[in-house]
Amino acid sequence: MINEKKVKLQKVKRILTFIFGIIFALFGLLYLFTNLSSMDGTLLVFGLICLCGGVAMIIWAKKRKKLINDLREFMKILSCDENGCLNSISSATNRPIEEIKKEINKLIKLEFLQGVFIDESCNCLVKG
Repeated sequence: MINEKKVKLQKVKRILTFIFGIIFALFGLLYLFTNLSSMDGTLLVFGLICLCGGVAMIIWAKKRKKLINDLREFMKILSCDENGCLNSISSATNRPIEEIKKEINKLIKLEFLQGVFIDESCNCLVKG
């Protein structure tokens, strides 16, 4: 059910994105502070682009880490529930069922979960 290869690949991507995000953000900050006195518009714009790009990369890496952690948590909860009921995940995590559906649909779309779909009539994760 879990595509371990995709999960491991996403972990590597997340770590690399986080590292490059920190490098870009620091580079952008240094570039802004060293060129602040010259007030050249193009240099300031370049520094801001690096800073914003680095921050965006860090945020993306944090969101991806949360998604992978949610996957592990959901699978641990579902391992005790042979029906694959999303209500059990909702009650165990104290999150609304709609948020759980959204997260699982994202996991299916990213191919972290293979061969499953959500049965809307009974709020269950079904193999097939």
